[in-house]
Amino acid sequence: MALQDSLKPGSADMEDFFSKMAETYEDSTPVMKDIARNVIKRTPPITSDSVILDNACGPGIVTGEIIKQCKPDTTPELFAADYSSAMIEQLRKHDWASKVQSEVMDAQDLKYPDDKFTHSFTNFALMAIPDPLKAVKQIYRTLKPGGTAAITTWKHIGYMVIFHDAQRKVKPDSKLLPGPRGIAEEWMGDTKFRSTLEAAGFQTKNIEITTETAITSSDIWGKGLELWKGVIVNDVVHGWTDKEKDEYSVALKEQIEQENANPRPVEMVAWVAVVRKEPLDGAHI
Repeated sequence: MALQDSLKPGSADMEDFFSKMAETYEDSTPVMKDIARNVIKRTPPITSDSVILDNACGPGIVTGEIIKQCKPDTTPELFAADYSSAMIEQLRKHDWASKVQSEVMDAQDLKYPDDKFTHSFTNFALMAIPDPLKAVKQIYRTLKPGGTAAITTWKHIGYMVIFHDAQRKVKPDSKLLPGPRGIAEEWMGDTKFRSTLEAAGFQTKNIEITTETAITSSDIWGKGLELWKGVIVNDVVHGWTDKEKDEYSVALKEQIEQENANPRPVEMVAWVAVVRKEPLDGAHI
């Protein structure tokens, strides 16, 4: 098995990874849609007067769900941005793409003016951004006073059980990874999440962090899992002997074949932060 080099958030390797992932990302991660659909409902009602940002938008999963939920005469003003040109290209293939002002843009350096958006969504991206605090400061800056941002990260990544089961067959006492590299373990708790929101300017009283759970199937990842596989394997086998690495390659291949033949449900649990920018005196959104 050819193992990829370590992927660091914001690196050229990470950008290349997401470019390769773009075409299959939406189909291979259906839980993203399930969670986005419910997270949107946790924010204030979206109307024709709303101005919305789908930040680090990928292929437009949040945007698509917003459009589905809106009646034709209540479609808001929609903006979508992602640092990956491949992801923006995929977004623009949707039949609703003409309703969205989309562009390639780094979440750490948004080009929108201050106080622009009534709603801002950042879906499963913060933990993979090189400087998460800088990104949240941009969310805060571009949000209208009284506006709401919804930000999701992962608490539990159920598909890791595939890698864990293969690992137990080869080296059962070795450490089990909670997620792919690029998702620091500290982001899988809510302490880092909350402190970053507070440091960016959101007041503690305006921060609500809860969870959202979705169930997927262990065989659904398809090509997406093939891409993630190399990212995860390097960390799993770090420090192992060549013999152990070879044995793990065989065990993982067999495990994936088993999941395809006999799929099982896997639980994906998200942290969901719904945060409000303190309104100006008398301001209404």
